Amino acid sequence: MRDAGRVRRVGGAVLALLFAAGLVATVEGCKPKPKKAFGETCAEDLDCESMTCSDQGNICSKSCTYDRDCGGEYVCHATAPASGVCSKNLGAPPNGGCQQGDDCANGNCLHKVGEDTAPGICSKWCATADDCPAGMKLCERISDSGALKYCLPGGADPAARPKFGPPKTGTKGGSKAAATSKVPPPPPQPTTKPATGAPPGAPTAAPSAKPTAPPAPTGAKPPGKK
Repeated sequence: MRDAGRVRRVGGAVLALLFAAGLVATVEGCKPKPKKAFGETCAEDLDCESMTCSDQGNICSKSCTYDRDCGGEYVCHATAPASGVCSKNLGAPPNGGCQQGDDCANGNCLHKVGEDTAPGICSKWCATADDCPAGMKLCERISDSGALKYCLPGGADPAARPKFGPPKTGTKGGSKAAATSKVPPPPPQPTTKPATGAPPGAPTAAPSAKPTAPPAPTGAKPPGKK
């Protein structure tokens, strides 16, 4: 009997240990996934401490205006006329050729006034000429560019400098949430089936009402009866 009691006590202790281990594993599984720091690889905004995952290079990002806001090998990629996020240095550098913003590492493609379909040049925002690369040592505002200045090519003579229109900003570089959002399609419109033999698109005629006999006069006798 003593042995049976000992076995029961040992079995109960084992079951208690197994239950405790399962409870700890459950609690560990419920812990929130740790967020990733700036520059770490991400798949969506929720992966990042900043809640911004740049789709240009898939890195946890942050807002910026100039390349120096990002540091290291990263660049400030424009996602709107006055808004950017830090991204990997992918695409043509400033002064490189482009057709649209996504062709450029910094997301800004400038076209000369009146030459929107001709090849343009990549540019980036600057505070002074020191922010600009060789060959683009002018840091000036352009038409409709707001308060931000752009690195521009040109000499000392203002009259000889090319005039650029509003930049074509890239669509990449923004957050994954913005990049993957979809607008639901409009609901289908009802269609009418044309009458047999009618050409496509012809309006369908409404069915004609069936004629009815006029009512018999009050007090009249049915035919054949007296």
